[in-house]
Amino acid sequence: LVNCSTQAGLTRLAGMPQSLSTKELKTRTPGIWNNLPESILVVCTANICRSPMAELLLQREAEQRGAVVEISSAGVLARPNMPAASGSVTALAAYGLDLSDHLSRPLADLDEHADLVLTMEAAHIPRAVDGQTGLFRRTFTLLEIVRRSRNVGPRGDLDLEEWIEALNEGRTAHGVLSSEDLDVADPYRGSSIGFTSCATQLDKLCSQ
Repeated sequence: LVNCSTQAGLTRLAGMPQSLSTKELKTRTPGIWNNLPESILVVCTANICRSPMAELLLQREAEQRGAVVEISSAGVLARPNMPAASGSVTALAAYGLDLSDHLSRPLADLDEHADLVLTMEAAHIPRAVDGQTGLFRRTFTLLEIVRRSRNVGPRGDLDLEEWIEALNEGRTAHGVLSSEDLDVADPYRGSSIGFTSCATQLDKLCSQ
């Protein structure tokens, strides 16, 4: 079932293209890190649990791979300058990462979007996109981008826009927003087990 906020997102995105064609790709190597943009924005609800964890995990992965990419995070309903949830701080400490200095940022306060926007839930996409077709085409849930990048393969000689076009082949706003398997569950106000499970899932996704 589609909830009210998701239905509103469907309405705003209704005018977007329902399918995008792409040129055939010769190489089929999986992984987001073979298709690196210059900047990535990670988005969740309050920017205190999932997106800051993903931000640091992606930054660590980029450093380990020697990749030059700007990675940041924000929240669609975030209040400014809130610290990371204690469960997120503890969960990432197990990976040797320190979230204690994190301060939340509202998505609405950002001057411009990154080359690639990765959300934690499909329901975040309408708020991140705000009805703009161009933004929808480069905004995916983290689970979705991992799956699609595996199918499409690396950028190779394609420029970023050509690769994004390939990722959007057969992709529709309704299909994304009505999917039930594209989200990373929110551990907010949950147990330490929930935060640990979330960090484990994010670590696996961010490494791909």
